Amino acid sequence: MDCIILDDDKLTCTILEEFIAKTDGLHLKKTFNNPIEALNSVETTSTVHLIFLDMEMPEMHGIDFLKTSIHIPQVIIISSSKNYALDAFDVNATDFLLKPISYHRFLQAVQKARQQHHEEKSHIDTITNNAFFFKKKNVFYKVLPQDIIWLESNDNYTNVISKDNVFMVNNTLKSFEKTLTDKNFLRTHRKYIINLQFLSRIEDNHLFMEYQGKVTAIPFSKTYKNALLNSAISFK
Repeated sequence: MDCIILDDDKLTCTILEEFIAKTDGLHLKKTFNNPIEALNSVETTSTVHLIFLDMEMPEMHGIDFLKTSIHIPQVIIISSSKNYALDAFDVNATDFLLKPISYHRFLQAVQKARQQHHEEKSHIDTITNNAFFFKKKNVFYKVLPQDIIWLESNDNYTNVISKDNVFMVNNTLKSFEKTLTDKNFLRTHRKYIINLQFLSRIEDNHLFMEYQGKVTAIPFSKTYKNALLNSAISFK
């Protein structure tokens, strides 16, 4: 599981980095001490499965951080105050760790995250009347193509970010590229397909996807630049 750390306490970050390094199945993509920097990072907004998140940070509270992103992966909340345990429950956090964190307790939280990650892996069971049915926790959800914000490759899986949910699907991005024939969908990177309906701006080498006031930055490749610009212009 790919993860990031967001905590302004550098000692806690060092401890978590050491714990992650000696835990099989965890890959630390980046450590952030600043929530604003984390929000603007691709590591946070797209390919991460798990966030170790502090609650009290100078520029933004942990709860506010969670409210700003379209793609919210699993979250393990960490804090020096027991008072945030209830907040962790309210935001459906995977677990709550009280500082100072022991490795034993850390492993318990990670095991919960692994189990949930396994349960949430789903696949395309059928496509009917241009609608997908994705399975998550033994429930099939109907998702219309126009409700998909973007798709991202995740090894042999594809993460489907929709208006209401995030699915891990046992299909390649290429298979989705063949299925999503709607002109609004465009391959913009070897790892991404976007729905142009949700593209709010193009800046440097990033695309900014917006839904319900939440903006997420994802990368795009020079290989797809001309097609992207032409499609975006014609789309408008």
